[in-house]
Order: sequence, then C-alpha cells, then structure tokens
Amino acid sequence: SFLYRDLDLRRLPDLILRTVSLSSAVMLIIGTASVFSWLIANANVPQLLGNWIAGVSSSQLMFLLIANILFLFVGMFLETIAAILIIVPVLSPIAAQMGVDPIHFSLLIILNCAIGTVTPPYGVSLFVASSVAGRPVLSVARKLALPLAGLFAVLIAVTLLPDLPLFLPRLAGLID
Repeated sequence: SFLYRDLDLRRLPDLILRTVSLSSAVMLIIGTASVFSWLIANANVPQLLGNWIAGVSSSQLMFLLIANILFLFVGMFLETIAAILIIVPVLSPIAAQMGVDPIHFSLLIILNCAIGTVTPPYGVSLFVASSVAGRPVLSVARKLALPLAGLFAVLIAVTLLPDLPLFLPRLAGLID
C-alpha cells in the first residue's frame, strides 16, 4: 500500500500480472457456470424438475430433503446467483404449497449454495481459494473436511427443526 510505503513500485507489474491471472481464472469458472445455467434453462430442466418433485411426495420433509440434495448438487456446478435464479422460481410455489415457511426455505437455499461453492468437484470458491493460496485443489479440499462437517450439521438441524432459525425473529416480532 502506498500509505504505509511498503509497496515497491518495481513489484507492481508482477502484482498486476498475478491479479489478472487470478481474476481470469475466476471469470473462466463463472463464464462456464453461466453457459451451463443457460443450457439447463433452455432444456426446460427446472420445470421438469418441479413437476417431478411435486409428483414424488406430498411430505414436507421429503420435499426439503430433495430440495437440499438438488441445491447442493447445483451449488457445486453453478454460480450461486445463477442457481437461485433458475431453480427458486420453480421450487418456491411447491414449497409454499407444502407449507414451508419462505424464510426457512430461503435459509436452506443459501446454506446449500454456500456449501456447494466449496464442495468438490467444481465449487467456485474452492477453486478461488486454491488459486489464491497457490495450492492444488485437492490439498485445499482436504482441509475443508471439518468445516464442511459443521456446515452439514447446521444444514441438517435447520432442515429437521424449521423453528430453530425462526425462533429469534419470531421472538422479536419480526415475523408471524
């Protein structure tokens, strides 16, 4: 930084080159995810998926488990925003029909997509962390085993106990 005078101007070209390299790797991953999401949307997969889920079970718990698996899988391959824009419009009406609280469902979606971004084989954040750290993807993925176990425990708790994440907002009168 220029303020602390610890940046040597002779290193600036190398720093710019590294920044461009990291940014281009991230953009390549996001671009690939965008093409994949476009292909999925054009193949009418979300509507087919919604019809299949509605036909499989009328159980709220079964729907939430299927939605969790779907969002985890999609979160591994698509950028979070693309996954939300493609799948949420399909699953939200089904969730509402099954009596799932919209805040609870939204929280599950965010948790699943967050876990998906760091889960191999194609987690976007996993590749970014690997690139920034200068380590192989598998090396970084191995270090994520314990944090991922914690995230999965929270996901299971939030899925099975819908009142858990809604307790404080209800207590504060923020939601009904």
